[in-house]
This record gives sequence, structure tokens and C-alpha cells, in this order.
Amino acid sequence: MNQDFTETFDGHKDNAKLSTPKRTAYLDSIRLLARRDYSQIKLTKKLRELGHPQTEVEEAISTVLEEGYLREEEYIRARVRGFMYKHWSASHIKQKLMQEELNVDMSYIESIMQENGIDQDSQIQELIRKKMPSNLPEISDYDSWQKLKRKLISSLANKGHSPSKCFDAV
Repeated sequence: MNQDFTETFDGHKDNAKLSTPKRTAYLDSIRLLARRDYSQIKLTKKLRELGHPQTEVEEAISTVLEEGYLREEEYIRARVRGFMYKHWSASHIKQKLMQEELNVDMSYIESIMQENGIDQDSQIQELIRKKMPSNLPEISDYDSWQKLKRKLISSLANKGHSPSKCFDAV
């Protein structure tokens, strides 16, 4: 019994008698989008990394856009929620999205945060709670308290929160 096996485009071994689809930018884009949402720019970069020619990538992108598979709006919402749960400020989220070449209004970011019941004050309070040591009653000297205060303010500022809000909260 002689069986011929070949590898399909996704790496699984199938019987050679079955037809194996030609690996195209369109098929790769469908495979990628089936796993998670991408921005148009990220999907383009990913398809180029897979070795597809630019013209084929452009055709695939326009096709998945027409068919409604490329949901950039949902990708942006997911990114904002992910950053929001890391306690990043709205301005910090906007900067990160700009690095990904996504232009998003601050009001849109704030509306997503409001939908999820998150505001800057609650983010700051949660970060302080997480960073506060469990042995807080043992900190009695001024130097230790100042060191803790600097650590908290630094942590808040690293997440993009305004210095005045950080000082007020601490």
C-alpha cells in the first residue's frame, strides 16, 4: 500500500490525492484573520513577511475589506481595551496606537473606556493599590515614605497619567 503525502499550506500532512490549495496572499489573510483581528497595516506587513508580492497583497487586502473580513474597527477597540486594562491613560493609548499607524480620536478612546466603566481616577487608584506594599503600617520614617511616594508617582507617570493627578492621588 503506497501512500503519497504532501504538506499543505498550513503545515499539516494530507493525502496527495487531495488537492492542495495554492498558497496565496488571500488564503493567508483569511487564515490570519480567522485567528484574530488585524489592522490593515499589520496585515499588509504580515503578508509581506510571508513572502507575497506587493501587488498580490494589495489585491488580497482589498478583497478581504470588500468581504468584511478585515475589521479594523474591532481591532482598534480590542487594542484600546487591552491597554486600558493595563491601566494606561487615554493619551498613552493614543500614542501607542499612533505608533501602530492608527489614527484614533481621543474622544473615541475615552468613550470605550466609559463603556467599560473605567476612568483615569479609577485607573490611578487601582495602580496605587497594586503597588502599595502589604507592610504599609511598618513604614514610619519619613525617608521610607518619600521613597514609596516616588515609586508610586513614577509608576503612574510611566502609564501616561498626568503628574498633577499622580501627586494628588498619592
